[in-house]
Amino acid sequence: MINVKQIVGKNVVFYRKKQHLTQEQLAGLINIAPPSLSKIENGYTFPNSSTFEDLIKHLKIKPYQLFLFDEKELKIEDKELQALIIEKFKCIDFDKRKIIFTIIDALSGD
Repeated sequence: MINVKQIVGKNVVFYRKKQHLTQEQLAGLINIAPPSLSKIENGYTFPNSSTFEDLIKHLKIKPYQLFLFDEKELKIEDKELQALIIEKFKCIDFDKRKIIFTIIDALSGD
């Protein structure tokens, strides 16, 4: 079974490191003691609503990102992925674009 506290904790660590922050620095920014942040990061406790809001603000993320559990989803956001696909798509000739569209259409199930 998925342990949501651990998922949130791992994501806090991931995004904290992405912002090049230490535990002490982030704890100071969100007004909690470093041991309290450690408990969140290790999956022992959830952040309260105020701390949750401070986390998303200082980690510069959207709330849902703290609940992602697929590591692939942590590496790139949908908008970034869409932009990359569009850039690559521009470089492909029209016949290959039609093939790609057919594949995407089949995968989407619409």
